[in-house]
Amino acid sequence: MQLYHMNRVKPKYDMPSTDPTEEELGDVKLACSKLWDLDINRLTPGADYKLNVGGGKLSQQKWLLSRHIWSKEDAAEAHLFEFVDERIWNKDTFRAFMRLLDNYEASTQVYDRLSSSEVRESYEFLEEIMEEPVMQYVHKVTDHNSCGILLQVPKLRHTI
Repeated sequence: MQLYHMNRVKPKYDMPSTDPTEEELGDVKLACSKLWDLDINRLTPGADYKLNVGGGKLSQQKWLLSRHIWSKEDAAEAHLFEFVDERIWNKDTFRAFMRLLDNYEASTQVYDRLSSSEVRESYEFLEEIMEEPVMQYVHKVTDHNSCGILLQVPKLRHTI
């Protein structure tokens, strides 16, 4: 029986087993398909969020004139996300992930110095995702391939 946190959204159907079959262990496509089926936190476009791709980035003509490989200038008039259902933030893994977002320096020129609370948030996120059926399956697959020990020790998971 699968256990869920109080706020965790339960799937609308019976969950497939998190035990990999011999076929899945031998076929990456089958294993990836199983991951998709096990992802109970997957968002549904149009229901959980809606993207507004707008006008994209700078036109080719502007690119040639500016001679930049990648332009930071956005041609879209509106925000990328037209809406995001606020209920997604009730999911434990999403909340734990959101707590991580302010922990890192955006510049690649600056070394990240994490406080003890930021390190704790990283461990909490890893613990949350390891309780998910997707990661239970990944753990079993990696365990079968002799690298599962890395997922058993929190400090090693954090290092990865």
